[in-house]
Amino acid sequence: MPRRPRASRGDAGGGGAAEDVKMEDFVESMLNFGGGGGDESEDGEQLPPAGEATGYKSKNLDAERRRRSRLNSNILALRAVVPNITKMSKESTLSDAIDHIKKLQNEVLELQTQLADSPGEAREKQGSASCSESFAPTDSIHYQGQVELIPLGSCKYNLKIFWTKRAGLFTKVLEALYSNNVQVLSLNTITFYGYAESFFSIEVKGEQDAVMVELRNILSSIVEVPSN
Repeated sequence: MPRRPRASRGDAGGGGAAEDVKMEDFVESMLNFGGGGGDESEDGEQLPPAGEATGYKSKNLDAERRRRSRLNSNILALRAVVPNITKMSKESTLSDAIDHIKKLQNEVLELQTQLADSPGEAREKQGSASCSESFAPTDSIHYQGQVELIPLGSCKYNLKIFWTKRAGLFTKVLEALYSNNVQVLSLNTITFYGYAESFFSIEVKGEQDAVMVELRNILSSIVEVPSN
């Protein structure tokens, strides 16, 4: 744009001429604003080139750029999760997202209704009761005590004892082991529905054959269920 001829400082006297020159410089800089290859905003507003006319840059311009950048990022993320996008405009994306959310809410309501109407919970309770009844011991079933000795070599054995839980029975088993010079190396016991099964790791001292025969007889007499 052609520059206007500036008034000479000597043509007008005093400070009034200087003020006119400054005003003309300001108007000229505003008319040439952005003409040197500066950036252009999304609204078509020309921005000053870097390092020039920074004093006239809007304070809200950076904030507006950040807001639009966040908005664009959120729109892209929304398009990634919404299965059906009819158009690529922001308004269409938001409308499609709302429709998708409503569809999901309706599906949730339908599933909740189906679960409320289905008799699955009643069947589960019935099955649980049947399972408990099948595993619960009855008065008509009686288990005899069992004693099993498995040699491991070097005077060591695994001893498995199964018995009906009764007061003082476990103490009698331990007394029988110690009275026959049997050392208990390890012990694990499992109890269930009034019965117990113990696993001993033992070491026998002295004559093994005689001790094992006597020990088996003693333990069998202790844990055997008495006949009615």
